[in-house]
Amino acid sequence: MSNDASCDAAFFALPRIHPSDAPDVVDAIHVVRHVLMQRPAHRQYRRWGEEEESGPAS
Repeated sequence: MSNDASCDAAFFALPRIHPSDAPDVVDAIHVVRHVLMQRPAHRQYRRWGEEEESGPAS
């Protein structure tokens, strides 16, 4: 099981305190995943920019 799935499961195993907690946590998990998934794309865009600046490979 991945770490984010473990975190999800751990939260939902806790006693329910308020009904709106679950949707809030689901939204927060999606935000964190979105931010983390942007990192590989950002690195690739930077590489493409560096390749463009340095010109074509000889």
